[in-house]
Amino acid sequence: MKINRLGILGATFNPPHLAHLIGGERAVEECTLDRLLFVPANIPPHKAECDFVVPALHRLAMTRLATQHNPHFGVSDIEIAREGISYTIDTIRQIRKQFNPEKLLLFIGLDHLETFGAWYKSNEVLEESSVVAMLRPSHGLDRVDPSILARVQVLRIPLLEISSTDIRQRLQARKSIRYLVPEAVAEYISDHELYASK
Repeated sequence: MKINRLGILGATFNPPHLAHLIGGERAVEECTLDRLLFVPANIPPHKAECDFVVPALHRLAMTRLATQHNPHFGVSDIEIAREGISYTIDTIRQIRKQFNPEKLLLFIGLDHLETFGAWYKSNEVLEESSVVAMLRPSHGLDRVDPSILARVQVLRIPLLEISSTDIRQRLQARKSIRYLVPEAVAEYISDHELYASK
């Protein structure tokens, strides 16, 4: 099937949660995507060393479970298969070569847009894809470089205030994550004893 409009949503997905899915669905609708690819990072370049990230294959499996019932969603393991640091420009080029879409859109959170100038080959990312910043309720545009803001589209999405960090903290405190992640993801986390306090 020819994919004319393809979106990329890259993240650590540590773990994937309902806000990722709600944002993805809105991106498909508002940007008339044929498909949105969720791309779990192998080694995210912007994560602090102290951040607790479970192995990539667990995050890939959870992302597949989270997205399995949406026909517009897909999951790509290219960053995990490529190994090493996950640079967005490499992912864009590989996905473009694989799918050859007429239009390739890259979706990022506004928190990433604020530091976009520090990204590896950020100017080439802007040249080789249409960057769309997904505006969360708690973020404004005042800290974004105006020269970058002029080159991106802002998609205002009423995302829930759900974060992977909060989910991990709740799990470590043995609190419920019901209604924060899909049931299949919650079961996977429980079955594999992920994020449990040591």
